Amino acid sequence: MFEFEKEAEGEFRKKASNELSKGKYKKVIQLCLDGEQADTEYRGLVHKWREYRYQAYELLGDTEQQKSTSAGQRL
Repeated sequence: MFEFEKEAEGEFRKKASNELSKGKYKKVIQLCLDGEQADTEYRGLVHKWREYRYQAYELLGDTEQQKSTSAGQRL
């Protein structure tokens, strides 16, 4: 079961990355928020989700959300 979960998480992150490259920034943000919540036990994964989300906000020109995403951590 663990291997299946790990594979599903990898596919989830790959989808976020693909959507980012397609310019579907709002979809990326939602995927990232879902991923951050699902991976709360794994700091490294949460950090990666926040990096994707930060990039999406940057590409949307949403500086306020960028600031709140990066508040308290180094991206």
